[in-house]
Parts: sequence; structure tokens; C-alpha cells
Amino acid sequence: MRVASQFALLTLAIAMPAQELYVRSEFQRVGADGKVVAPDRVDNPREILSPALARNGFASYMLTANIPAGIDYSLEIGQNPEDTARVVLYQQHYGPDGIPDHLEKVALPIHGHSTKEENLTWWMDLYIDNTAPVRRFKVEAQLWVSDRWVIYPMEARIVAAQIPAFQAKFWGLPAIA
Repeated sequence: MRVASQFALLTLAIAMPAQELYVRSEFQRVGADGKVVAPDRVDNPREILSPALARNGFASYMLTANIPAGIDYSLEIGQNPEDTARVVLYQQHYGPDGIPDHLEKVALPIHGHSTKEENLTWWMDLYIDNTAPVRRFKVEAQLWVSDRWVIYPMEARIVAAQIPAFQAKFWGLPAIA
């Protein structure tokens, strides 16, 4: 009986397509195929595991998920402690050449159903308030695909550095001449 159940589990694992979830630097554009576009590729890309975040500033990352055909999926960004960072997600859209073209703000959590195999990419902004204490906190991209979780955990570090407040000044329009 035990051998039969292990065989069934192995068969199911082989039959289920692999789901992938990547977190990349904002400086690596991701194409429609889910891979980094040729001009932005590096030989040994670094994993983003413990980013340092300045107070009163943004840190941006690219989330890419490979979703198999015909299944439901959901994406959430978890934090511990809750609400340490303000998280805003934007869906990436592509031009005819497969290069990222524009972003559209989306609400969390994201729910969807794939009709074909898809490579979805989101731009994730983390904003740290200027009064946030210096500490570590957990940030996780959590993807529910079909019947399992795919998680990309990060232990972010809020550092003492603080981005100065910016106050835009309008000096008026230049003379017509």
C-alpha cells in the first residue's frame, strides 16, 4: 500500500507542470516570454534575499510567475509584521516586440484563471515610511497555483538611512521669447 501511494504521488508530481516565481531587480526588464530581455541579462544574476530599504523611500522589484494552462491562481504579498511597508503592484504589459511597454496598477490580492500557459510580470513597489523603526521584517511573494503555494521569501532590512523629503517648487513659466 505504501509503495502504491508513493508511486501515485510521484506520478502526480511528474504530471503537474512546474510553477516558477522569480523576484528580480527593477533594472532587469522581463519580456513576454518570462525571461530577462537580452540587453539586461547578466551571467550570474543575484538572488534578492535580504534587501536594505531606506526610510522615506521606495524599493522596486520585478515579480515573474509562470502559470500553466487552465488553472486558477492568486498572488498576495505577505509581511511580518503586517503593514511594515506600503506595497503597490503594477501589471506589466508588452509592446508588439515582446519588450515591456507600460504598467497598470492592480489591487491585491490578484486572482486569475489561465487559458494558456502564461508568464506574468508585476512591478512591485515597497515604500518605507520616514518614521519606520530600524529593524528586519519578512516580505513574501505568495503565489497560489492550482493546489499549492509557491513562495519567494525575503528578509528586508529597514536601515537608518533616510531619503530627504522632496518639495516641488514651481518657478512659473518661462517668457515666450
